[in-house]
Amino acid sequence: MRGARAALAALIPIARATLAALILTAGAVLAQDLPRTLPLQIRSLPGQDMVLTLRQANTGAAVLVRDLPGGTPRRLLVPPGRFAVEIALAGQQLVLGPLDFAVTGPARKQGHLVDLTPLARGAPAEVRPFALCDRLDPVEVPEGFAPFPPDPD
Repeated sequence: MRGARAALAALIPIARATLAALILTAGAVLAQDLPRTLPLQIRSLPGQDMVLTLRQANTGAAVLVRDLPGGTPRRLLVPPGRFAVEIALAGQQLVLGPLDFAVTGPARKQGHLVDLTPLARGAPAEVRPFALCDRLDPVEVPEGFAPFPPDPD
């Protein structure tokens, strides 16, 4: 019995990877047409290994599939749009969303942070807005700062 459990436990990562590859292949045409520029950050505890699937909210098509180890924050870049985030974690399936990912201002990329750490104490996962800004405000640039070296004359 113990040998059978060990053999089954060894097959689980292989089955996860195979499933992730199949789902990603099914959504490959859609995924290649959309730029992945918006942030999705996942926080989890050590041992909370998971398979994350990003699905279009209106069609259910898989756009992104990742096998993520637990314990370290992971930032993924996702395409713009409205998506459901599915997380297969320790025998349970979480479906979060739909969540909107978009550019919401000049160089402001709006995404989400998903915190799975509350699951360890029996609370639901938390989802919060999360944004990246790509520009410097000219008022905050230090005097004499030169982002590029001067052209040699």
